[in-house]
Amino acid sequence: MNQQQQQQAEAAAERGASSKQRAPRCYAPDGRRFTVSGRHVSWLHWQFYFNIRTTTGPVFHDVRFRAQRIIYELALQVNTLLTIQ
Repeated sequence: MNQQQQQQAEAAAERGASSKQRAPRCYAPDGRRFTVSGRHVSWLHWQFYFNIRTTTGPVFHDVRFRAQRIIYELALQVNTLLTIQ
């Protein structure tokens, strides 16, 4: 066991995990179906830009399906109330 494997086993033991457990594997027989380039995501026939704002949270921009725009901007807004005392 090399030094890196030893450190990983020690870290797993600290978390309470067995060192004999294998990590999950991602299996894609035909290759990945998505690409990520910066903030642009392509998945099957979908394309969009993703951003996180401090004021609105996660935001999806220019959501397209088969090159046709479906949504200009979609944001999960959290309403907050600031109180000054």
